[in-house]
Amino acid sequence: MMNGKKKNIKSLLRSLRQLRDQAYACYGKVTRLFQTGDEFQVIICGFPRSGSSLLYNILTASIDDVSFVKKESSGKFYLHKKGNWLSKLPNDVFLLSDIKKLNLRGKKILVFLLSRDIRDIITSVHQLYPDSYYIDFDQRIHGGPGLGQIYKAFEQVKSIDYGDEIKIVPISYEDIIFNLTDLQQEVSSFIKCELLCSFDDYREKGRGLVYGSSGSSTGKYEAGPLVATRHQKWREDVHKERILTEFRRSPELFKMLVEFGYEADNSWYDKM
Repeated sequence: MMNGKKKNIKSLLRSLRQLRDQAYACYGKVTRLFQTGDEFQVIICGFPRSGSSLLYNILTASIDDVSFVKKESSGKFYLHKKGNWLSKLPNDVFLLSDIKKLNLRGKKILVFLLSRDIRDIITSVHQLYPDSYYIDFDQRIHGGPGLGQIYKAFEQVKSIDYGDEIKIVPISYEDIIFNLTDLQQEVSSFIKCELLCSFDDYREKGRGLVYGSSGSSTGKYEAGPLVATRHQKWREDVHKERILTEFRRSPELFKMLVEFGYEADNSWYDKM
């Protein structure tokens, strides 16, 4: 009996979410009639623990004439809103087809699809869960999608034509911490808006709003040198057993590591 009630509740919630999305889309379609000029939206998604908070901080601090929120939130909730918006939610990688359908205001959408060395991801610890590793192949510590599901979503994104309104830009954690100039050129060429400062100067000259991994404003910037120390942390001895265990348990991780360009083969594992 209880299982039946749970199924009914889940079905009802699913229907309500669909109605909400349809209402947002209709509102966006109507308000498009009153648009003045082009609007853009930047959506940050992809693998968690891959620099999404850092990228969000850089963009919110540097881009002029853009609205944003202080918490993780799906970009689909801002498609119907007037003006330019910036959002971040790793799980939006699963929703890009829905976002395309809901973009009835016709906004130009720039999607940053984040990735990172899989070994750094599986040895990452989230500040809200300091006593355990955050994610493995099957799931996250709080039950969210694991690396395997996210990888499948990446593959699906590659096979879909999102049209002229949506541009998908794969970007790695290393790109964010080492290639800010290239990142700035990518953003500037797409949205064609004024910058408050160069991305390199976002900590000193930017707007000052900062998002933290806890989901709220931290009051501190993630300084480049500090972030760079997190690069290849998987090599530390304390993570050796984690690496060996996870790759042995989920061999699919080897394929992901090679496909994202971090290794040519599995010889690194044999040397551990």
